[in-house]
Formats: sequence, C-alpha cells, structure tokens
Amino acid sequence: MRFLNFFTLLFLFPMLLTAQDTDTVKNFPEGKEILMKYIEAIGGVDNYLAIKDKKIVMEGKVQGMDLSSEIFFKAPNKLMQRTTVAGMEQIILFDGTQGYQKGMNGEEEITGDALEMLKLESSSEALVNPDEFGIKYTTKDTVTLDGGTAYKVEKTYPSGNSNIEYYDIATGLKVKEERAVETPQGVLNQVVYLQNYTEVKGVKLPFKLIQEIAGMKIELTVKTAEINVGLKDAIFMK
Repeated sequence: MRFLNFFTLLFLFPMLLTAQDTDTVKNFPEGKEILMKYIEAIGGVDNYLAIKDKKIVMEGKVQGMDLSSEIFFKAPNKLMQRTTVAGMEQIILFDGTQGYQKGMNGEEEITGDALEMLKLESSSEALVNPDEFGIKYTTKDTVTLDGGTAYKVEKTYPSGNSNIEYYDIATGLKVKEERAVETPQGVLNQVVYLQNYTEVKGVKLPFKLIQEIAGMKIELTVKTAEINVGLKDAIFMK
C-alpha cells in the first residue's frame, strides 16, 4: 500500500518504524505506572471509559495554507478523520474491522502493520489495558522539557514498531511524542507537542498541538471538542 500522505495529521496513523533507542534503563517508575498516572491526570479510568463518542475540530496552517481537521471517534474502536489543506481533502475511515483512506489518488484499503496500528490507536481499551493488546511501555530516562522534567517512555507495539512519549513528572500529562514515519518522501522524524490541556466532560484533552516534520512546523488549535453527542455508525462506514 502507499503510505498516508504527509498532511493527514501525521500524529494519527503514519507507519511507525522500530526505534533505535539504546538508553540504559535506570531506577525510574515502570512505564505502565507512568501511563496510569497520565490516565489519572486526564480524568481517571472511569471518566475516560465513559466516553462513548467524541468529535474534535481543529484548525491551523501549513506553509501558509489553511488546514482543518475533523476527528470522530466512537467506542470501542471506530474512527473517522477528515483533513483538508488548500481545498484538498483526505479521509481516513476505520469501522472497527477494516480501514480505508480516500484522497486525490482515489480510495485505498489500509492493510498490514498500518491496519494493526489503526486498530490499536482507535481503541479506548488499549490505553487503559495495554497488556491485553500486547503494548509495552518502558521508561528510558528523564529529560528537561519546556522548563520542566519529563519521563521518556518507549511505547512498543506487538509488531515491534515503537515511538517515544514524554510525560511531565509534575502533572503526569503527556507533553511530547516522537516517531520515525515512512512517507512518500522517505523516512522522516516527526515530533508532536501536546499543550493547553482543557477539561471536557471530566476528561482533559490537549487543545493545542505543535507538529514538526521535514523542517516544517504546524500549529493546530482545537476549536470545538464534543463528547457523547450520539454519533451514528454511518459516519464510520465506507
């Protein structure tokens, strides 16, 4: 399959590559303990699992062009993302079993590792029960980040692919993600900063995302975030 186009909100479903991180594990909390603190920081397991559906609308600019994205989620693992840049639209659909992407080049089924990633990243249960989904969190180090200190945690998927996540020690919130992604332009390093957490129906969501890739910087601001609005299954169908 061709890999997702660069502008499809790269922090969602690019193909991850195996991390080349060789840091020595020191006397830090276990990765899963840090994850549980994060879940508590955003509102707790009960509030998180109470999300039956979610709609998020974001806006920003890329290379001077307007960018907008709508993300729809429905428990347990349905997802639809529509991203538009300069009049060009790309859609990612996952109905809980099959995934598709639609864009300028037509429609294409998502398969292989990319499909497995889509299943995991769209699942509400995978975050709170990572062991059941074969996801492993390993604490690698602590780093200084934006004037604070964060745990550096490697998240490894069943495929062996991985990415790095950073969790602020003081707040428990996830503040940064790093991953190598394979794109039509080759393998690129992608960094996403998560900021301005705002509570919506008992759950904190990042309302500002700053994405850096290939020398470009994209700032996205959440305009609306709605939880439990009664989304229909048809939204997620091909």
